Amino acid sequence: MLLILDRIEDGIAVLTDSDGKIYECPSYCLPDGAHENSALEADITVSGEISELKYAANPNAGLNERRLRELFHKK
Repeated sequence: MLLILDRIEDGIAVLTDSDGKIYECPSYCLPDGAHENSALEADITVSGEISELKYAANPNAGLNERRLRELFHKK
């Protein structure tokens, strides 16, 4: 499953899927160098927990952030 790293808060990585569902895991589970808007391929257990994360290609990562910046900078 493709997830996007939204943020890291108090050692917890918060990731979202394309439907906006939120997943959390300890930040130490992230691949080295992961940052906001990193696209990650996740293995999800039957109970909905992340079991593995690795980098994935996603040309749309960060697209919403750019759209919001453009919206608020319009006159």
